[in-house]
Amino acid sequence: MGGGGRRNLIGLTLHIRPLWPADRDAVVALFAAAYPERAGELAERDDRVRRWVAADGARVVGYGSFWQVRDHRFRMDLTVTAKHRRCGTGGRLLGLLAGAARAAGAATLQARTEDDRPQVLAFLTRRGFAETMRMHRLVLDVATATLTPYAGIERRLAAEGIVLTTLADEQHRIGDAS
Repeated sequence: MGGGGRRNLIGLTLHIRPLWPADRDAVVALFAAAYPERAGELAERDDRVRRWVAADGARVVGYGSFWQVRDHRFRMDLTVTAKHRRCGTGGRLLGLLAGAARAAGAATLQARTEDDRPQVLAFLTRRGFAETMRMHRLVLDVATATLTPYAGIERRLAAEGIVLTTLADEQHRIGDAS
């Protein structure tokens, strides 16, 4: 069976369909549980992102989306509730995402996950994804950051011919302000 439609998988009736407005709260909660550090990303509507859900009856049990990053490169998000993993839900959502991205002109589809999620890495690897980059999340609490070691950094860098500036100032300087 293709990416959409209904199918009985280990006692559940799975229906993959486009995200409905009524699904929003359930999807936000599912995404926040899977990616707490990215929870706010779904708060805003972005019409460039194509979104689907996997539903077991009226309950949202999976979420998938993709969007074009640049050229023919696309990125995706995919998450499934813990109870509904390892029964085909993620694979069906991924199949739909990959097919829809291909139809939209994607040459590549990038998935993101944390390196402390070996089961997600294995899921993606089994389906043909290859790791091309590993990113580590670094967060600075600016309210408690100690910046004393960096006092005078601009002067020291300027002595070496390096000038710190803003993008807006550089665009203005070279006449490329938008």
